[in-house]
Amino acid sequence: MKNRAILSRIRGNLKHTSKSTKASILVKEVQKLDPVTKEVLFTYPSVDAVIADGFSKSNLFGALKNGNKYKGFLWGYAE
Repeated sequence: MKNRAILSRIRGNLKHTSKSTKASILVKEVQKLDPVTKEVLFTYPSVDAVIADGFSKSNLFGALKNGNKYKGFLWGYAE
């Protein structure tokens, strides 16, 4: 098989999120957490507010998804 055929098969099996799912993620409250005590330091009203504060969207979503630190803080969605 050629690379194009393999890639098309791989891409065909991926699940794509709908626009409504993406929109609901952007309006959730995001919390900046202390990495040691897990205490909430600040709560942002939306992802857009975090981005406006100078953080990168892709790195923020990676930290939210994987639970990793980003810029020295842990990040999570408010419950």
